[in-house]
Amino acid sequence: MDDQQVMELVVYRLKPGNRAAFAAARAQSLADMERHGGLVAFKTLEHTDDENLLMDEVWWENAARAHSAHEAWKQWPSSKLLMAVVESVTFSGHFRVGSFS
Repeated sequence: MDDQQVMELVVYRLKPGNRAAFAAARAQSLADMERHGGLVAFKTLEHTDDENLLMDEVWWENAARAHSAHEAWKQWPSSKLLMAVVESVTFSGHFRVGSFS
């Protein structure tokens, strides 16, 4: 197994008026990710001109942990709560530090 850390990047838009519901669902989802294991760091960034456009930067111990968590996340009740307030997902993917660094 490759032990290189992996960053998961997700860009998405909230449904208008759902920031409080999002915050609660995000907290539950983050707790589930921590229990799953392999989570290194988690940060949600807000677009400077659009409060409903967000980006999650999630660091995992390695690619296997990242993919395992992604598959598990699809089944968690917290993910359903989270997706209920998300209007659209623009991008989702896993990245490792490449040879250009």
